[in-house]
Amino acid sequence: NSLKKAISLSPKAGFNYWALGAVYQVSGQYDEVRKISEQFLKISPSSQAALDNLAWVHFQLKEYEKAAEYWSRYKEVEAGFEDKGQTIPFRHRLAMCLLKLGDTKKARELLLEDKEIQTQMLNKTRSTGAWANKGGIYYDMAVDLALLGFEDEAIQNLDSAFKYEFRVSGFFENDPAFEKIKSSSGFRKVQKKVDDYNDFMKVAFTNALNRAQASKELKGLREK
Repeated sequence: NSLKKAISLSPKAGFNYWALGAVYQVSGQYDEVRKISEQFLKISPSSQAALDNLAWVHFQLKEYEKAAEYWSRYKEVEAGFEDKGQTIPFRHRLAMCLLKLGDTKKARELLLEDKEIQTQMLNKTRSTGAWANKGGIYYDMAVDLALLGFEDEAIQNLDSAFKYEFRVSGFFENDPAFEKIKSSSGFRKVQKKVDDYNDFMKVAFTNALNRAQASKELKGLREK
């Protein structure tokens, strides 16, 4: 409700649309994700976040052609960057759609292109992507490698993604790019690291809130 109110108060603030879309996405309300993302896209026709959200909705609904349509707009978005070396992580997601649609040749071309982009970013011979930190680069590389069939290398890159602080809860295990490696021991080891880290952070955050509340209550007692 607070995000809806924020949108009504600031209808041109894109972050609020993205945040509300993310809430709907996590809860599986795909129709709501689509609606809010389409509103977002009307405000900002080349919004990376809106395009990505809409593509994911259609992918999850197995509407692969429509998902591919949104992810294929990476060229349009990148053309608007002042730094022409910057990229957004849509190529491997478009490839993921094309594999579902049976176009393995084009999918492979995109994955190899994206793999080269990630390599250049890691080697610092190319501008860092618009979304990327080092952990994110390793994660995107893992997606490329997994979809190309290099399973061991994909797991190694996921471990590096974790090392360099790409630790989004649920992201590793729920990513469709890793369907073929999720049951492997190597993947499960990395997933356990992610889960353990996020469990620790939840406990630490709860403890910090409890300490803050206790400190506030103690201060109140002293002031009486």
